[in-house]
Amino acid sequence: MDESSRINRELYWDVKQFAEGYIHSSGPKKNNNYWWTHSRAGGMVGPFNNDRGRFPELHVDSTGMISDFEFVLYPYLVAREEMLKVVDNPFLNEQPNVQNMVYRFKSIMDSLVIIHKTLYEYVNNKSYLNDSGFTKALDIIDRTSLILDEYHFTAYHLSFQINDYFMASLKPLNTQKKILAAEIEMFSIMEVLFNWEGYLYAGDQSHNLELDSAVHQFNDAGLAKDSIYLYGTYGYGISNNGAMPHTRYRIFYNMMKSTLYWYVKDKYGFPDYMKKSDVYYNEFVDRTHMVIEDFNDFRECADGKKLSENMDYSMKMAAQVGVDTNQNVLLQFPRWGYVFHFVKPEDKITVVQKTDTITSVHQQLITKASPHHMVFLLDVSASMNNPGKMDILKDGTKYLVGLQRKSDHLSLLTFSTHSHTLLRNVSCDQKEMINSKIDELQTHGATNASDGIRNAFGVADTNKISDGKNKIVLVTDGKFQLDTDASKLLGGFKKKTLELVILLISTEEDPILDKAFEKMAKKGNGRYYKVNTNNLEEVLIKEASD
Repeated sequence: MDESSRINRELYWDVKQFAEGYIHSSGPKKNNNYWWTHSRAGGMVGPFNNDRGRFPELHVDSTGMISDFEFVLYPYLVAREEMLKVVDNPFLNEQPNVQNMVYRFKSIMDSLVIIHKTLYEYVNNKSYLNDSGFTKALDIIDRTSLILDEYHFTAYHLSFQINDYFMASLKPLNTQKKILAAEIEMFSIMEVLFNWEGYLYAGDQSHNLELDSAVHQFNDAGLAKDSIYLYGTYGYGISNNGAMPHTRYRIFYNMMKSTLYWYVKDKYGFPDYMKKSDVYYNEFVDRTHMVIEDFNDFRECADGKKLSENMDYSMKMAAQVGVDTNQNVLLQFPRWGYVFHFVKPEDKITVVQKTDTITSVHQQLITKASPHHMVFLLDVSASMNNPGKMDILKDGTKYLVGLQRKSDHLSLLTFSTHSHTLLRNVSCDQKEMINSKIDELQTHGATNASDGIRNAFGVADTNKISDGKNKIVLVTDGKFQLDTDASKLLGGFKKKTLELVILLISTEEDPILDKAFEKMAKKGNGRYYKVNTNNLEEVLIKEASD
């Protein structure tokens, strides 16, 4: 995952520059100064004779050289090879969830490598000269955006599964006590960063000052204590040996002052072709890369065998520090992946608000209603790509957002092959940010409503409004089956004071489907509606003001 994060970063930098080329190249500026990638066009690196045929992604020529672009990929390909050896080992056969998620992550990374190469070849083959209207360029950008989203989701869940597996299967030995005690102290900062990342990924910058203050307090406390746990260990106070636990402890705290401390204070530029929320998020990822690396460097101190392999750090020294020299387990804190959602010049984020009598009545209904948290669970499977369906969904949802108040909250989740959480419990006065997320919705994949129900239930249950209504609004265009766990979950909605509202976008008569959805909604303590462009707004206002 460490090498994968580097490739993720390379792709993000390149697609960002590439997208700027799309903006500028609508005029006469069709040259590589605008369509640009980091890798050197025509550059060759070698020798790689021993790797001939080892990786299909590498094209080793007769002299043993590979392209500059492939050279960037090489460390990742080696890491992927090692990962597959580990995951195919019999000791993981009883961990199908971990294995399946690793293979899924590999599939995402393969797609990421392919789209990066497509982008690179578009530039170096000067395909833009024959790309009428830059339609292929826009397709590359859109596909890259989806793959980066998939990477973020999959890497996030994979890291949790790996962590749970290692913590259950390979518990720390007693010899690691000193290191682990110091690590627990340092982890207070990592937990703050983890929560902060979650808010920013949802587009919520309202917690920046609070979380920045928490980081400062933990950092000041750590430096003041100067690690009472490591006092007296071998190498304490030696500043010129990076292998010493105490040295790495100090580096972790001190480096934050030159990286993370500037995140809230700095002013950022917002290019026209990027969502503002993406800029805030990616800047945070930039600032935390070094913090995560320093934390992982300290964690490595708990593995004397690993240190002895790659540093001037003998087993005797390891024993004097009090670390384990028998168990080679290096579990790293994962780096977060970058995101990129492209804004074309003609795209504008608008709040949908009507000025007629109907809208005035709707606004009065919302104003008089109790506060509510509406968890939108939206079907974005491939079938929703049929003409008009996504437009109906987006316009109706944005219309409601335009009328909602600061006291109202909204969460936004999608489901197709998998379920994604885009917004979590955001106040509805943040209309521009909410509408930008709605505008980003794109269709792809199959229909896995069970995964969506589970995620939506978790979001709704942990973010309930005590003095108002809490509803999950599931919007779909067709039939789906819930698995046993998701179906059982519906039976607990009433006890949890949650309601499931199902909206079917359809104009066709289907009594069997209607009956099935009515039964499902009733089991989930809610209601079922069949909606279209004429009545969706009315239904949403009714549910929001009930």
